[in-house]
Amino acid sequence: MKKEWHLTLSDNTGKIIRQVKGFDAYDSWHFLVRTKEIFAIQNLEKKITSRRLQFNNFFPQLPRKDKFLFLYFAILASKSKNIFELGSSSCEFIDGINLLKKVTNKNIRLSYYGLDHSKMMNQIAKKIHPKENLKIFQNIDELKNLNLKNFFLHDYGVSNYVFKDTKKFTQFMNRFNCGYSQMLFSKEETIVRQQPSGKKITFFSLSEFKKYYKYNIYFLFPTSLVKKWSALNKMNQKSYIAGYFFFSRNSKDIIKLKKYLYSNKKIKSYCNKLKIQFRNLRSFT
Repeated sequence: MKKEWHLTLSDNTGKIIRQVKGFDAYDSWHFLVRTKEIFAIQNLEKKITSRRLQFNNFFPQLPRKDKFLFLYFAILASKSKNIFELGSSSCEFIDGINLLKKVTNKNIRLSYYGLDHSKMMNQIAKKIHPKENLKIFQNIDELKNLNLKNFFLHDYGVSNYVFKDTKKFTQFMNRFNCGYSQMLFSKEETIVRQQPSGKKITFFSLSEFKKYYKYNIYFLFPTSLVKKWSALNKMNQKSYIAGYFFFSRNSKDIIKLKKYLYSNKKIKSYCNKLKIQFRNLRSFT
């Protein structure tokens, strides 16, 4: 049975007053959540004066540390200049990076690229970031002629919805120089499951990925310590690996990432809570 997104406003009796369906519901939810996030980041940025907000005071207020903090330090460690996000929505990753650039007083120039199937969210991203060097795509096929070898990939669990084949996903990963991603692997063969929302998600085959991926990839910490992933409901915990990863063609970049993450007591304490491992994915079985 085909399921559809619904966004519903009801009164206190449960009677539906307003209802949005399909992709309009999907877009509306993302617009609400992501723009609120951008406003929160911008309000926090206003607190940073020319004397700089002390990092220890700033750190507890930083939203979505698992996304923005690790993304930012991974970019610094790999010295990347071209940042591409798969499933970019409102491109709020730009606001998180800009906030951390300001608080760490690093004047680095970056070019941003995004891909999202939502035409509305792509338009919003452009409107919100008029001064940024930003290019957005709506279809993954548009990337075929784009040279991605000097690009940093940021993928927050979107690849598991976009790709249904482990080898094709691995070939996509091989095109990038480095990146920070949330990913889901099956310890057995590739598995495609339908979620309650109706969307299908792929558990990439770990053995197949290790066979075809050419470079260095490291498991950082499990998703379970940050959020619940509905795709994992009713799954045997021993049958999959769900986590955040750093990957790079340069094996020394992981050493640089460690230095950034352990450069401050607050960040180090946060990493310890996440049980960060820096473990090579090839060591998993």
